[in-house]
Amino acid sequence: MKILTHLFMVFVFMLLQTTANDFNKSLEEKALLATNWWPHANVLDRHCNWTHIDCNEAGSVIGIHFYYDNLEGGDLGSLDFSSFPNLVRLYLDDCGVEGSIPEQIGLLSNLTQLSLYWNRLKGDLPVSLANLTRLEHFDLSGNSFSGNLPVSFTSLTHLKYIDLSGNKFSGNLHVSFTNLISLQYLDLSGNNFSGNLPVSSITLIHLEHLDLSGVSYLSLSPTSPI
Repeated sequence: MKILTHLFMVFVFMLLQTTANDFNKSLEEKALLATNWWPHANVLDRHCNWTHIDCNEAGSVIGIHFYYDNLEGGDLGSLDFSSFPNLVRLYLDDCGVEGSIPEQIGLLSNLTQLSLYWNRLKGDLPVSLANLTRLEHFDLSGNSFSGNLPVSFTSLTHLKYIDLSGNKFSGNLHVSFTNLISLQYLDLSGNNFSGNLPVSSITLIHLEHLDLSGVSYLSLSPTSPI
């Protein structure tokens, strides 16, 4: 009797898990369609078979990647980030995307790669970026972002690549890049930062590329040579 009860409980657990997975997949597909980025998608086909989508073995979306595609009029706010708990890579590069980065992006706690270069994005960076603690690649170059970098930026200690070039960021660069001990590439060129860049050769031992060109009032801290 105990064996039958155990087998029944295992069956119920597997059934509930399958139902939950199917529900998550359904949410992902609806969220993708809501963006209008897949106007020719075959809704009778699994969304994992659509272009620009990568899925894991369980059928959950782990990658969204557009390169030089026409998403004119598209904006990040149309993507319901809460529907993608397993998303690892988000690439929307040179696609004409407009608007700003919504606070909801902080829900993508598994994200390791975020690339949005050469779009029409603007505004301040959301504080919720601090939640992307697994982020390694971060590229916002060639947009019109402005304001200061949020202090929460320093919590992204897994970052290896940062490109913020060609934007309108300004103010005294108070963010301590010394916390980003994995950093290999840093490009802040073409912005309006001022003051000293607080970096140190002692902590940034992996830094291979640093570009401050076109930033008139930004220099390395005299006490932190690299």
